[in-house]
Amino acid sequence: MNQVITAMFVDGILKPDQELSLAAGTRARLRLESTEEPAGAGEQACLDLDRLCDAVPIVSDGPHLTRDQLHECP
Repeated sequence: MNQVITAMFVDGILKPDQELSLAAGTRARLRLESTEEPAGAGEQACLDLDRLCDAVPIVSDGPHLTRDQLHECP
């Protein structure tokens, strides 16, 4: 059984935000990822995207399709 839960780390202990459907003594594998974004991460992502767009520009010199051509089903 797989569950995705959120928890708070307090005094060295992970405290789940909701009741877990596990029997006492059940072993579980945990994969932790912070739900809080580091300060400036959004700005850095935008800078990275701008850099990528500059490095690999999208060139669209081909013919433009009509709406009917775009929605044509085979």
